[in-house]
Parts: sequence; C-alpha cells; structure tokens
Amino acid sequence: MDLRDASIALIGRLGRLPRRRLSLVLKERNLTVTHRVSSHSAAVIIGHGAVSLLRSGRLGEILGQADAHHLPILSEHGFLRHLGLMPALGPEPRPHTLRDLAMRASMGVEAARLLALFDIVEDGDGHYSFRDIKAARDFARGLDHREDMPAALQTALNTRRRHDFRRHLAEVPLTHADTQIPFDLGDEAESFDSLWQAALDAEAGHDYPAAEEAYRRCVAMRPRDAVCLLHLADTVTAMDRPDEARQLLSRAVAIKPDLAEAWFALSLLETGAAVRASLEHAIAADPDFIEAIHDLAQIDMKEGNYDQALPLWERYLALMPQAPASASDRQEIERAKRALMLCRMARMRPKANGKPSR
Repeated sequence: MDLRDASIALIGRLGRLPRRRLSLVLKERNLTVTHRVSSHSAAVIIGHGAVSLLRSGRLGEILGQADAHHLPILSEHGFLRHLGLMPALGPEPRPHTLRDLAMRASMGVEAARLLALFDIVEDGDGHYSFRDIKAARDFARGLDHREDMPAALQTALNTRRRHDFRRHLAEVPLTHADTQIPFDLGDEAESFDSLWQAALDAEAGHDYPAAEEAYRRCVAMRPRDAVCLLHLADTVTAMDRPDEARQLLSRAVAIKPDLAEAWFALSLLETGAAVRASLEHAIAADPDFIEAIHDLAQIDMKEGNYDQALPLWERYLALMPQAPASASDRQEIERAKRALMLCRMARMRPKANGKPSR
C-alpha cells in the first residue's frame, strides 16, 4: 500500500506523535488528511483517541463505511510503522488469524478486531503471535469485571503507554479502571497458558489422548471458558465419542451463545431439524462463516428451498478467494456456481398461477 499523493481519513487523535512532526511527514508524502471516510480515501487510520467514539456507536459506523468502500484500515501503530516512524514488529512467529485470536480469547471477532485497531494486540498483516492470544485472553478476563469496552480499551492503552509501548500487554498486568487493582495474572495464568499451548500442540499433532488430558485440565481451571469446551469437544469427536462432544458443545454455546465455531461443530453432530438450527445460529453469530453458509445452502437445495438457497450461494461465492490456489477450491467454486444457476432457473419457473416464482 503506497500512501503518497493520497487522501487518508484520520479518525481520532494520534497519541504517539507530536502534531508538528506528523505535519512534516504528511507534507513530505503529499498526504491529505480528512476526518471523514469517503470513496476518495486511500486508507482509514484509527488513532488511539478514537476510543471515545465507541460509546456513541460512531466508530462502528465509520468502520462500516470503510468496509463498504473496501478501504484498508490501519491502527495508529500500523500507520506510524508504514511511515517509518516506528520500528517494524519483531520476527516472532505469527501463525494465528484474527478468528483464531477471537476464538482462543473467547470473544467475538469484532471485539478482537478492536484490540488490533487499538494496538492492544500487534497486527502483523492480519496474523498474530501466541503473546497476542495471551494478551487478548487477559483483556477478556478484565472485561468480565467491567462490561464497558471503551473503558477496558482505555485501561489497556494506559497500561501499555506507561511502558511507552515497549512491553507487550501480555508481559504487564492490566489495571482495573476504577479500583486501580492490578489484574496480576500470577503463576496460575502462566500455568494455564503453558497448559493451553501444550493442548493445542498435541491436538495439532493428532495426539488426541494427550490433547484431551490437557484440555480437561484447562476446563477444570476455567469451567466457564467456552473455547476450552469447544477444543475438548473437537478432541473427543476425533476420538469417536460424538455424544460426549455434543454435551460439551451444548455447554459451550450455553455459556457463549455467539461462539459460531461451536454452533458449526454442533451442526456436524446433530440430525434432522437441529442441523439447520445450529447452522443458522452459527451464521447469526458470524455472517461470514463460509462453511456454515455452504452447508445451509446445501440443505436448502436438498429441501427444494431455492429462494432461500440462492442468496446463500451468492454469499458463499463472494467469500471464496477470487484466485483459488488449490484444485479442490476451484472444484468447490464450480459446484457452487452450478448450484446458483439451478436456483436462478428454479426462480424463473412458472408457478401454478402462471407467474415466475420470483
């Protein structure tokens, strides 16, 4: 992304850079700064001061406008790194996506996105490290005591600012906004995170007995952690114990009804009308959950609900990569295109009254 000779939308005050120094850099790059998102914007920058726009819902509207225009959105630190005014991120492994971060921190994807936009976690081109997951989990635990995302974000920003942002949030205790009591995670949190990583490694290596043991210890430490229950359910499913997995997933969605991955996993274990209900819950929790969209579209096709299947296939194709790398993805796209064509043809067939079904 080249931000020369362009117009950028700066939302919220930048907290890391004196205005005079920023003005010199903007002038050097011939950058025009506005405070509104438009089709002429080359990028949207979210300054740390934009936390104040969360409570009114204004920030959500701005992000929606940026997404509608398909504009890149940079955090304050991402913008300063792009300008060469902050050092690049360190070379630590970043194997996790934003969805991974959200799932493992037991929060919604939009909440996780806010953590990235306000530099609570460190975005490396859409990928995150294990430290970021730990920081997100710590943040979520603190948020349980507040129910106020703006205050929680401001507290986390203040905590990092006290260390001049040199230390990651995973390495410093969060402080409660009201009582100033440190959320020092202590040995228990460290042991949980070590155990959690061991469980993930065992699951990734298909050592399911070891993964089950580690996940059960995680659940014993945090019985209301829906993500722990989800991973334990995945593990016992792999060990061919579907009834137990179904019980674990039911507990997970009872604790966290917007955990889309748990609803989708349930859909793979349920039968009859419960499959559709689980998929609908998954899509309601995450409208871009492509696997759930695909499976619900197939159910509608089998049941002859072409009007319902059509927008699902359209959404599925919109979410698929435009240049799929694998042959299997290309085959899936072709099958979806054929299904979409069948839906459109079905809508044009005359009904009993002689009119098309659309």
